[in-house]
Amino acid sequence: PRHWEEFGDLILLPEGSFQSSPWDLIAPDALWSAVARALSAKRVAVKAEVDEGRMRQSHVTLKFPPGGDSWVQVTQNGITYSLDICRVIRGNVNERARMGTIAAAGETVVDLYAGIGYFTLPLLVQAKCSKLFACEINPDSVEALQRNLLANRVADRCHVLLGDNRETTSLLDRSAHRVLLGLLPSSEQGWPVAVRCLRDDGGWLHVHENVAEADEATWLRQLEEELEKIARRQGRGEWRARVEHVEHVKTYAPRVWHLVADVEMRPREEGS
Repeated sequence: PRHWEEFGDLILLPEGSFQSSPWDLIAPDALWSAVARALSAKRVAVKAEVDEGRMRQSHVTLKFPPGGDSWVQVTQNGITYSLDICRVIRGNVNERARMGTIAAAGETVVDLYAGIGYFTLPLLVQAKCSKLFACEINPDSVEALQRNLLANRVADRCHVLLGDNRETTSLLDRSAHRVLLGLLPSSEQGWPVAVRCLRDDGGWLHVHENVAEADEATWLRQLEEELEKIARRQGRGEWRARVEHVEHVKTYAPRVWHLVADVEMRPREEGS
């Protein structure tokens, strides 16, 4: 491979590395030991396709040393993240940094897909939100999240809710100034939960989605319309949903973008 990622003493190689001829003729232990020496690494792992189901499980494989520890720690933008690289997926660095600049000081925030704290931690550490409810269904991610909250000294302002967010948020109705929906390829299943969590005077939703370039304008319009319909179905009256910003995070496939729509939702004033 011509490129790889470094996590301290662990090297993460692209999917399929050293798996074709002639490498497959070498005994695995000898091969991966040699790779580690060549890259001056103590540990070597290989990427695999990420599980896009509800658990968002990583399928990275630790190749060297056999049976070794797969936990890594990185510090980015002043925030420390620990994760088991073989069990938990990693988030996007640029969007993490952006969440740290959000005007959330004093707010109550709900993160519906918290993972290990990719967006939870910047909002607590840098954006200085007052309180955050972190929802996560994957126990492996929750283990890492709890480590990270302690390491960054913000555990006292975060309530971790393990389980299906449609159930764990039952006591959060009308409590949040802001809701994060960081699930790919689509966060649509969480839209009703997010609207339900918003305060009576409204707030902000950060909606993640993979969208084809040609469909972006249509998706944004349909997002606004659907969020307004959800508010009506929930008996919250007439609300206005407006996309105020669209962040193009990265290309997910040819001409398919990972987008984040920053949506402001407010009750409509009479006559508007």
